Amino acid sequence: MRRVSLSAASAGMTLVLLLAGCGADGSPPAETPVPVSDTPVAPAAASTLVETSGSPVEATDIADAGDPAEPTGPLQDDVSIGDVWEGHRISGAQMGAWQYRGGFEYDDSLWFHVSEQGRSVVYRSTDGVDFERVVTGDGRINDVIGDGTTVVGVGRSGDGAIVHLSRDSGRTWRAFQPPAMAISAGIQQELNAVTVHRGEFLAVGTIMAEDWRMVLYRSADGEDWSKVQEYRGEGHPLSGNEILSDGENLVVVGEDHLCSTPIIHGNAGGWYLTSWTELYRVYQGTSVSDLALLAADRHPFVAEPADYDCSLSTTELEQEYGSHSVIDSALVGGVVTLLGKRTGADDSAFELAELVDGAWVVDDDAALAQITSSEAAVIDDGGEPTVFTADHGSRRLHLWERRGGAWQDVPSAHRMFFGNYYPPVHFGEELYALSFLPQDRFGETSSGSAVDIGVWKNLGPAGSDFGVCPADSAECTYFLASRVDGYPALGAVDLSGKPLDFTAEALAAARPRPGAATSAVRDARIACADALLASG
Repeated sequence: MRRVSLSAASAGMTLVLLLAGCGADGSPPAETPVPVSDTPVAPAAASTLVETSGSPVEATDIADAGDPAEPTGPLQDDVSIGDVWEGHRISGAQMGAWQYRGGFEYDDSLWFHVSEQGRSVVYRSTDGVDFERVVTGDGRINDVIGDGTTVVGVGRSGDGAIVHLSRDSGRTWRAFQPPAMAISAGIQQELNAVTVHRGEFLAVGTIMAEDWRMVLYRSADGEDWSKVQEYRGEGHPLSGNEILSDGENLVVVGEDHLCSTPIIHGNAGGWYLTSWTELYRVYQGTSVSDLALLAADRHPFVAEPADYDCSLSTTELEQEYGSHSVIDSALVGGVVTLLGKRTGADDSAFELAELVDGAWVVDDDAALAQITSSEAAVIDDGGEPTVFTADHGSRRLHLWERRGGAWQDVPSAHRMFFGNYYPPVHFGEELYALSFLPQDRFGETSSGSAVDIGVWKNLGPAGSDFGVCPADSAECTYFLASRVDGYPALGAVDLSGKPLDFTAEALAAARPRPGAATSAVRDARIACADALLASG
């Protein structure tokens, strides 16, 4: 399945005490082709934290600080997600050479799979704290699924599609290219998603060539694969993106690339499309034999064919004809669920389409129109869909949770300091997200910078770590920045005789940060700080 990365800008910090809101008011870098190996790869020894070099490192907790989000109203009693996240670092990596590919729960374990410098790596944990790092093979995995003790990952290595296979629940792996997936010179192929349907593994992908097309493969055991069929667009190149099964129904999502021509682009590393304007196609059936393209009256995200004016820009095409992008997909409570974004001349909003009893039901609640992020993901939260986004400006994660038919935004109460954040994964009763974190906590990052992989755990509705300080006419929440991982050790610094003044007058004279709240809120924060300092 396609996964999205949501960037959050890094931020430095200089104060030990941070006050919060008061009551007074990408294209991924190209990967180097690596020869495919049939040699089984043994897992690395389990340790609390393991860098990519294999050296054990000290476990490090991450705490974050900043202003809580503005309240969005009282939370419903049955909301299962909290507004505080805590994390720790599990590995070292290099920005630009490390890419998140996805996460899932399987075999009583939490799994994250990433690509590192041309290899696929799986991080596996039974408790969300201690992770085992296993190199599964060459290339990258785009999607993984388990059935019994067999785990299958699909993706790409060099110009060809690749399968990563484990027979022991993911402890050892073998990467190989099945004969049925062999391609001719000058052609590229990539598998993007895999599922299990009626006892078979099914994988969908794209053959990239002058005849750009979608392809579907099947396997009874994950080892021997055969091609089911190739699918071509209606006068446009067609890519294969998603495949899901609810046990009864099989759904494949492809995309026609309007007004686009496949070309060879040497600098891009192979085949390339001249335009990425997308017209989504949904195929549905009970098996691969009756899988059929749905007409526009059968699915809300499918558009009627039209005679498109290819002289228009991408934006003009969307406004002229309207579009419905399939942003993400998931099996939620056993229901095939597609997250889409409707774009037109008059409006733009996210919608959910759920396959219930063989028919598609649309949830276009007005609350979803409040999502302003251009990227999002849908996850299963206790059998109900939750939409994940990140706010680049405020550096906060947002979880839009549906309970009792109503949607509610649960933003993180504190800023998530560093790196990219990726769609969370449920593990047991808890929610975990992955990010990368600069090893220089307060420095700038760029391609090639040393980074750590961070795992974040949502603490649930009762997990707030924020203190509350009452002051005259105000009540502020605060967070001690000294708890942030990497904060300078100030305990041994002798500050006697230093011109330090933490009185309210001195704080009021301090230059407010850019984008600070109104003066009334700032004054309330100063009063809170003065009260805290006076109380010790």
